Amino acid sequence: MAFRLGIDTGGTFTDAVLVDDTKQITNAEKSLTTRFDLSVGIGDVIAKLPQAALADVSMVSLSTTLTTNSVVEDLGAPVCVLLPGYSSEQIKQSGLLEILPAQMVVRLDGGYDAVGKEHSPLDEAAAQEAIEKLKEQVSAFAISSMFGIRNASHEMRLKQLVTELTGMPVICGHELASNLGAPRRALTAALNARMVPPIKELIGSVQKILKRHRIDAPLMLVKGDGSLASLANAIEKPIGTVLSGPAASVIGASISWRARIFCTEPINSLIGGTMRAFSAAVSARLGAPRLEASSCPQMTGMPVNSVTIFLSRTSWLELRVPNMLEIAKAETWSLSFSMASCAAVSSSGECSLPTAS
Repeated sequence: MAFRLGIDTGGTFTDAVLVDDTKQITNAEKSLTTRFDLSVGIGDVIAKLPQAALADVSMVSLSTTLTTNSVVEDLGAPVCVLLPGYSSEQIKQSGLLEILPAQMVVRLDGGYDAVGKEHSPLDEAAAQEAIEKLKEQVSAFAISSMFGIRNASHEMRLKQLVTELTGMPVICGHELASNLGAPRRALTAALNARMVPPIKELIGSVQKILKRHRIDAPLMLVKGDGSLASLANAIEKPIGTVLSGPAASVIGASISWRARIFCTEPINSLIGGTMRAFSAAVSARLGAPRLEASSCPQMTGMPVNSVTIFLSRTSWLELRVPNMLEIAKAETWSLSFSMASCAAVSSSGECSLPTAS
């Protein structure tokens, strides 16, 4: 019999479950989350599962609070943001100066107008000087050009320069978003860049743990819209995994809903070690929930069938998140349900959610 292994790293506990071919939970274990190194807690909880069953695991799904906490707690790797065509006012509106030192936010000549026509030539000399100057102080780069979604030439040229001069991770605004809104797109790119090194380190550590337990199966990460991301996708665009925990619980909410006869729509609560979440579902009986990744600026998602989630710190303090992120307006499901089992079930296609390539 084949099993799916679901793992969830929360603020306090790390859970792992095995789900069989009939979508039944056969084993569930829990360990303390090790905030200093999440992989330690993951290794501890996997070690508690039957080792014989681990040899038959065909899929591993991981949901983690790493990227969500990176935003909420203002954590992440040091990054530099290159902004051709942006004005000082737009940079102020973006909120970048609230999360990054001013010297890491570099305004350059360049950018395009609303129809994709070059507004001014890209100042490659200034860009190269900034990259060379700051590369020893950062772990990744983010790039967002004015109207970059209408013409990405300047962004792509800067990405080429960063790659040639540093070899560091680099992401462009047009690769993350397709909507207008330069300040929000710049913040999205910066937040994404800050998450790349820690998510890459976590994935590498989990791969070593799986190898140690002789688990030869694909590893996927749960995204904030409920779908699954390949490792390459998760490393390049980790911002897509923000709120992956609540998104994974959608699967549990869906299963629970179909398994019982409810007369009214549920109000669900999820209280974790770092965050608390409350959600109210509407018209859930119409079918399996569909999610929209509105928790992150301009991240493309699926149409919403129901629900609104409200987040705040578990410590009951006011949630401090950059205004542009609008994380408190995220539309997703939440349920006091094992995230790990939901992650495992999501890998089975229970709700026919898409997988990112």
